[in-house]
Amino acid sequence: MKGHVCLVVVIFCLGTAWAAEKKQPDWMSGITTQRGSFSAPEPMRATYRFSWNGIEAGRGYFVYSRPDASHLRLEAKLSSTGLARTFWPMDSTTSSIASLETFRPVRLEQEERYRRDRRITRIDFADDHLLRERYKVPDKSPRQGVKRIRLAHAHDLQSALLYLRSQPLSHGEMVRLIVYPQGTAYLATIRVTGRERVRVPAGEFPAIRLDLHLVQINKKRELEANKKVRRTTGWISDDADRLLLKIDAEIFIGSVQCELVALEKTR
Repeated sequence: MKGHVCLVVVIFCLGTAWAAEKKQPDWMSGITTQRGSFSAPEPMRATYRFSWNGIEAGRGYFVYSRPDASHLRLEAKLSSTGLARTFWPMDSTTSSIASLETFRPVRLEQEERYRRDRRITRIDFADDHLLRERYKVPDKSPRQGVKRIRLAHAHDLQSALLYLRSQPLSHGEMVRLIVYPQGTAYLATIRVTGRERVRVPAGEFPAIRLDLHLVQINKKRELEANKKVRRTTGWISDDADRLLLKIDAEIFIGSVQCELVALEKTR
């Protein structure tokens, strides 16, 4: 009899643990999980300039393409430049694949080169989890292999922008996304705050102004304050392309800015 009671208790505990595992945290109830009707971007090449406290600190070269009828690819090369490179030499290459139908991420591969090491990241995305492999070369510690991270509706940076630009983006509209750009998850809340004309090195554009608020998601899927980023404002073009034009941010090391320098349609 005691054995049966113990078995019932074990089954009950396992069932309770399984239910707790499946339950999503309350903050996920407002996540944007459906892509909008705005079409995907056309193939193009874009160059961006990154600045720190008004001084150019880096350049980024982005190529958007359609490798087949079902996917979008973003290939990016970023490098620190000028005075920033003297203190922080960095070169990175990124390849991101997203579904053309759903704008969901499929796979991310990234390599970062610093003065003393290289850092490799590979992420495969699924609906309710992601598989991440991340290591350094050289690295004295043993490689951990592929790690399964339980996180539903996660985006990389390319798919997050695809999802955002696909929405109606009417004044006051709010979009909430889970973003996993590399090794840390964030809850990104983007609010449409206005429309105005914006001038960047690539020209003058009608633009949609967006305020971005980032909160870190810890390993227990709890929200934590992001002390590194204090304020972020972005602009995307208010036209058929909906290009990322500019980002202004106040972070713990000062003011940083990203601006579109050049654009070439490749279709």
